[in-house]
Formats: sequence, C-alpha cells, structure tokens
Amino acid sequence: MIQGYTSLHAASALALGLCLFAGAASAQSQGVTRAGSVSGVIGDMAYEGSIPMPNPPNADLFDGAHYTVAMQGANLALQIKILAIGQNETIRNSPTGYYGDNAVQLDLVFEFTQDGRDAISADNIVSSSVTFIETWPSHVPSPALQYQTLFSQPAVSIDTFNWTRDGIEISGSVSGEACLYVYDIDQRGNRVNSQARVMGETFCPQINLDFSALATEEHM
Repeated sequence: MIQGYTSLHAASALALGLCLFAGAASAQSQGVTRAGSVSGVIGDMAYEGSIPMPNPPNADLFDGAHYTVAMQGANLALQIKILAIGQNETIRNSPTGYYGDNAVQLDLVFEFTQDGRDAISADNIVSSSVTFIETWPSHVPSPALQYQTLFSQPAVSIDTFNWTRDGIEISGSVSGEACLYVYDIDQRGNRVNSQARVMGETFCPQINLDFSALATEEHM
C-alpha cells in the first residue's frame, strides 16, 4: 500500500466518531434537500436511505456525498465519502457532515495515475468500508454501537463513474460482512473498539447495498 493511505483510511474511519457540538446536534432539516440514494439489505432488514445536500449550497454545511484528492507518491488518491440517512429520519448537521438514525456511510479510496482519472473503475479501489448506525441519540458526541466492515474490506462494483465540472457521478454496489462494535473512550481520550457480544454471540450481518450519488469536491 502506498505510504499515506493509512492516514486517509484513518480519517474516513474516524469521521463518524468526531464530537458533535451540542447546538449543531439539534434536529435541523431546513436548507437541506436529498439527492442520490443508498438502498438494499442489512442482515434481514431492508434499507432505504437518501443523501442530504445543502440547498442552496452553503459553505458551512457539508455535502452528504463529497470527494477529496491527495498526492500519494507519483500517483493520486481519490477518497469518496457517501453518507445516507433513512428516508423518514430527521437530518442533523455536524462539523463533519449530516447524521441521524439509520445512517449508512460508504468510504471509497481509489488510486490512479496523474492522467488516468478518465479510466477509473473498481480495479482502482485500494480501500473500502461501510458503517451503519441504527440509532444515534442527539445528546451524545458519537454513537457507542456501530456496525462496521472494520477488518473485512467489502467488495465494490462500479456501474457509473463520470468526473464532470459539477462533481463525480458514481453508482454501483457494495457487499460484505459488517460486525457490531462497541466504542469506549479511555482515560487518554482515545476511542477503543471491541466486538459487541450478547449472551456470547457476535453480530455480523451481511450487507448488500446499491448506491448512486453526485459527489462534490470538498474544499479543505
């Protein structure tokens, strides 16, 4: 793996765990529309989510689908984040994006050459992950329980990939096993994850999701 991917992957894994400010965590759907979707099954549960987007565009609000590009040696790394919220759930804005109950986050990292962006496909994926949060109470900084493909990278197929002036149009599917993890904060403030068990049983539902989004560029 090219040096520097560790920091990119860590950033995507920590995105859902960053603290929410108390005022920002209150329910707010004004100035937000939904564009794009994530749907399929998580275990035995049917999932239908849509992607929040600022309307009108607002520099203080994050797009529910966005991308960043970074140099990785002689090549480039493209990170696409897609965050969907359940169709009937309240959207909450945080400094790192939109959240709420029944949230699914997809993180994809592609590697490509400087002149190879017009030929990007699933073959260029070097990292992928899925996170599902069924319930995120508005009064906590981060959810304690998260389903994640933490140590088993899911399979991803890409049906559409168009890089335009408006952003990246992307669609495809993702499948794999997401296990339930519980997160604690240690005395140094570090988040510690451990696999959740109930009566000695672990929970690792299969995830099969289709996604379609227009990812806009995130300005750092």
